[in-house]
Amino acid sequence: MLRFLQLEWYKIRTNRAFWVILILNLLAFVGFLQVIANSYRSATHEKVEDGKLEVLETFLDKPFQYPQIWQTSAFFLSFLVPLSAILVILNINNEWSSKMLRQHIIEGLSRKEFLLSKFIWLLVLTVVFTFFYVTANVWVASGEWEISNTIFYFALLIFAQLSIAFALGLWIKRSVLAVTIFIAYMLIAEPLLILFLKKYGWDFLVPFLPFEVSDRLILPPEILKIFSPEEYEKRSEAIQEQIFYTILESTLLWVFTFWKFEKKDL
Repeated sequence: MLRFLQLEWYKIRTNRAFWVILILNLLAFVGFLQVIANSYRSATHEKVEDGKLEVLETFLDKPFQYPQIWQTSAFFLSFLVPLSAILVILNINNEWSSKMLRQHIIEGLSRKEFLLSKFIWLLVLTVVFTFFYVTANVWVASGEWEISNTIFYFALLIFAQLSIAFALGLWIKRSVLAVTIFIAYMLIAEPLLILFLKKYGWDFLVPFLPFEVSDRLILPPEILKIFSPEEYEKRSEAIQEQIFYTILESTLLWVFTFWKFEKKDL
């Protein structure tokens, strides 16, 4: 394992693009959450003719206090996954463009070992992005520190969705095309597919869609459950199932990737 980590470190240590995008991810995590928190706190303190906004005052600052902030931030920061995916796709694309992958194989690194090094690297990236998530919470939150299972849910979401990005980068050698397909499917195609499935009564398929399966690990901020308490409760009770489905689909994706890569012409 240490050998694989050293191999990946050797590749990225002088890669300026990697470090720039990584730092942008950290700034985006902290900055995006700070803007949302400031906007919410400003709205709840806004003055109207008869005083403060009484409805929002009931929930004053709670979404950004421990422990609620873990859930609130995970919901909003999950929208930044495409920025993290760019890092993964550019990394694997660099293997193709520099012909480093072929060089590794020539020098004796097996295809399985190459993918294993990438798998471990993706786990490390997941830890890094989870650290960014925790850092953003510590920066924005108020109240006494309190741990939450949502940290694990967020880490699992990151790993699952970055695994999809890695697979795209591995099979599509042009990084711009891979990034475009990833973002277009995540933000446009799958939401439209969800609407289609619901319209024709195939709702049971929705929780298994590539991104939806991990998106459902993260509940919306608690303040939103007042609009649909039954749906919110249903989503909350299904989280354990979604953990299983997410791990299962991610495992199947990696098993397929290992199997297919053995047959791929380099």
